[in-house]
Amino acid sequence: KDALTSLHHFRGLPQDGWSGNRHGPGSFRRFLLLDDCPNAMGCAFSWIKESDEAVEALLDGASPPRALVVYYEALVRDLPGQLRRLHSFLGLPPLTDAKLSAVRSACSLSSMSGSSTGRFRQTTRKGGIGDWKRHFDDGQSREFDAVFNRVL
Repeated sequence: KDALTSLHHFRGLPQDGWSGNRHGPGSFRRFLLLDDCPNAMGCAFSWIKESDEAVEALLDGASPPRALVVYYEALVRDLPGQLRRLHSFLGLPPLTDAKLSAVRSACSLSSMSGSSTGRFRQTTRKGGIGDWKRHFDDGQSREFDAVFNRVL
């Protein structure tokens, strides 16, 4: 839900807005339409499902594992723990406190959005979890969940 909200904001406010109008179905609807999606690349859930299937294939019985799934929410809640997990997966030596601090600083929202190269400005918004609650009404939340559960 946060990804949908961010995609809406990253692209700039489309003519048809969030909920749709005479110009089209709106960001929310375009994201959820599975069979009649007006997006050139199709429904975002199709891409997510294909990515999920590719990761599952990498995780399925491979020894050593060939993929590590990392969730953004887990990074926000416990960056040091997730960095240690990633380091372990890659077979790297344990992270020192100084390295953890340096990575935390380099990966902070303020560091990435204020980057002198502007490299991350277009893909950083708020950096939080749960902003979708300010944009979805109860019906949209249920509709999103239904499509999510059907596809994934």
